[in-house]
Amino acid sequence: MANDHIDLDELIGEKFLETLDDKYIQSHAPERPSWVIDDEDHTTYKSWQIILIIKEEKEEKIRNFGKVANNKTQRSLYKILKSEVAEKMEISSQSIFRTSKFSPSILEFFDEINFSLLELYEKEQIKQRNRQKNTGIRSQKKQAIVRSHQDIENELNQLKARTTKEVLDLAIDKMPLDYRLKLGL
Repeated sequence: MANDHIDLDELIGEKFLETLDDKYIQSHAPERPSWVIDDEDHTTYKSWQIILIIKEEKEEKIRNFGKVANNKTQRSLYKILKSEVAEKMEISSQSIFRTSKFSPSILEFFDEINFSLLELYEKEQIKQRNRQKNTGIRSQKKQAIVRSHQDIENELNQLKARTTKEVLDLAIDKMPLDYRLKLGL
């Protein structure tokens, strides 16, 4: 319990903030898979890096799409194509994804990335659909609006009648006895 005292000035210091930034960068940096060779000139490393770069580009495009998709929306918006990776690497896609020793591993990684992009795309589409939901009176049909208006009018008239009756009852109660006898009340 004695160590529970925390100096706030120490927490706000530059050294502490710098350590936060380092932890953030390290926690968000993708971990290199075991099948990627630690040589930046090796095909596994290049293909892994290119897939990650394309993934970031696709994520940005998905977030900036800003409309509800239809059947004319291209799948390339949310899916990385093998030809894209091969084109950036300037190698045939077959040599990367089919004939190399690391092909099964990179193919699995590629599919995982595409799955995560699809999930992000679906989440964004749900947001877009929710934004475009009609709300208020314009989304209702005319008959429903008329019926609602009539119900509100009836309720208002009942309130007016009830209030008038209450006012008359109060007036009669406060009326002098001789006037009540003349009116026959």
